[in-house]
Amino acid sequence: DPKVHIILQASRHAAQTSSLSNRLKKTLQERLCGYTSLQNCPTESFQSRIHFIARIPSDQMIEFLQRSGTSSVVLQPFPFDGSKTTSDALNAGIPIVTFPQTNLRGRMTSALLRAMFADDVPNDIAMCCIANSISEYVSKALRLTSDLQFRSQVSAAIQKQSHRIFNNKSVSLEWAKFLSRALEQRISDQELEYEIGFGDKDKHYRSFSAKAIEKDQRDWRE
Repeated sequence: DPKVHIILQASRHAAQTSSLSNRLKKTLQERLCGYTSLQNCPTESFQSRIHFIARIPSDQMIEFLQRSGTSSVVLQPFPFDGSKTTSDALNAGIPIVTFPQTNLRGRMTSALLRAMFADDVPNDIAMCCIANSISEYVSKALRLTSDLQFRSQVSAAIQKQSHRIFNNKSVSLEWAKFLSRALEQRISDQELEYEIGFGDKDKHYRSFSAKAIEKDQRDWRE
């Protein structure tokens, strides 16, 4: 797509940014001109649309994505993708394309997308951003940058469905249950909910009082 610009965050170390920039230039030359004419291969028009910007503090990323208004799609790299960067993009309502890999480090983005689009979403929207191959990764990214109506539909679906992955109490509760079992702590689900801040305080107090009375009665009988 001749209109597309690629924005990358620079490394904390200038040498690493320079190395990546040179590698991208070499790759462009190889793809455009083959391996035999690298010296005279015109790649300036392509390189001029690859921009390295200063690193953005983590707590400012969502604001940056929303403020810039220029991000059509976020490309999650592979074999490593991410969770924080994915959360930031989805929180900003921006589609993110991913190519799931075998290991967990390359599947976090697809897991969040599948949880968010589990149902009530048309299939083409639900599968907008999860690729099964490199060629599909490219085609999905190109569609989201060129088909404005489709991208708008995907963004609207993300904003509507994102509550399924943000502030999902059931996830925190399941982790709390697992850790309680792993530590061999005997605690009811109701008490656990209260301890992690999800339960009804009055209900918990009544339950606690009832248990205290039962304990006093057992002690008295003994």
